[in-house]
Amino acid sequence: VRFKGSWSQYVAAREIRMEQARAAWQSQQRKRAEEQKFIDRFRSKNTKAKQVQSRIKRMDKEVLVDAPIESFANRPTIRFPQPERSGKDVVKIQGVRAGYGVGADEKIVYESLDFSLYRGEKVALIGPNGAGKSTLLKLLAEIVKPLAGSVDFGHNVSVSYFSQHQMELLNPNRTVVEELLLLPGVRSEKAARDILGGFLFSGDTVEKKVAVLSGGEKSRLALARMMATPGNLLLLDEPTNHLDIDACEVLKGAIERFEGACAVITHDRDLINRVADRVVYVEGGGYREYAGNFDDYERKRKCEVDPLDPVCQLVEKTDGATPPTKGKEARRIAADQRRKLNEATRPLQKRIEQCETELDTLQTRVGEIEELLSRPENFGDPARVAPLSRELKEGMARIDELTSNWEDATLALEEIESELAAGQISDG
Repeated sequence: VRFKGSWSQYVAAREIRMEQARAAWQSQQRKRAEEQKFIDRFRSKNTKAKQVQSRIKRMDKEVLVDAPIESFANRPTIRFPQPERSGKDVVKIQGVRAGYGVGADEKIVYESLDFSLYRGEKVALIGPNGAGKSTLLKLLAEIVKPLAGSVDFGHNVSVSYFSQHQMELLNPNRTVVEELLLLPGVRSEKAARDILGGFLFSGDTVEKKVAVLSGGEKSRLALARMMATPGNLLLLDEPTNHLDIDACEVLKGAIERFEGACAVITHDRDLINRVADRVVYVEGGGYREYAGNFDDYERKRKCEVDPLDPVCQLVEKTDGATPPTKGKEARRIAADQRRKLNEATRPLQKRIEQCETELDTLQTRVGEIEELLSRPENFGDPARVAPLSRELKEGMARIDELTSNWEDATLALEEIESELAAGQISDG
């Protein structure tokens, strides 16, 4: 299905299309149930034989509407176990020299690295390939040991680390559900199935052997294992690789609701926008930090390159880089941004909701009219067909009008959101 517009517009339009498909399927199922009920009731009556055969032939020729596939937006939210609370300072890296190899083959990635992560904070690590993102994550996971300096963890910190390597640690001879049942925090098969259901394993798929899983399924299983008993510091190296859209949505929702600290390497812009309090751009043995999500980072990077840009003139002048923002302060800033956004967009949101409500009502009515027009008793009866046809035509025209109004309001809403991200909307 081709769609012109952004991802968020597509998701909204897809949900409307899903509702339409669901209504069409339900309408056809009701009609067929009524037809079948008539056939079953009068099949043995000679006086009704002709009508019964007519209905059987009509049902056989009817093109069946496919049952709609439920999208991830309609699936129940899976809440994964939350970790124990850590100290305020989760980890501090001070003066670290780190690299790989020895002697002539030694490659130093960092000469004197300082880095901190705080309780409840979610950080996205981005930058060119080979810049040192994975090395920084491995320092936090204690997989790479510093050649000099220190990596100090705060009180009660426990680490959960995910990389593509974790898929290789799965036992090919175990089933999917067995991989979870062996974890100390998973106490029953029902608990294991609930967690696996969150990562789209259901029914007989939980009995599949790990050996026959695809790369995407193994990645989902490794993530499910980690989220079943998470530490309060999540370290994720490209977690959305090999995942389809629905699985990505599940993972993003889980990270959003995660109450501990998180550092993630990803190229998924939507993931960064949804979860990040801070973006860390790694390059050349160092890094720069930007408060906010990917859109905030992109705006500030643009202003670093072209500070005379008109948009940048409306933003408070800084050097483009910001010091680390602690989790509580980052959440306060995010809450303030949400408040401003709500005040600026409330009228548009109300208009969008009104359009959606009227669209739902009209689409239901249009389905009813189409069902009435298809009834044999209405064939050739202008007194019945004419007003229904007129109402159908007017309803379809109104649906087109409302859809256009909905699209205009949605685009206007996105423009305001962009302006807010650029710092152009202030209190009052």
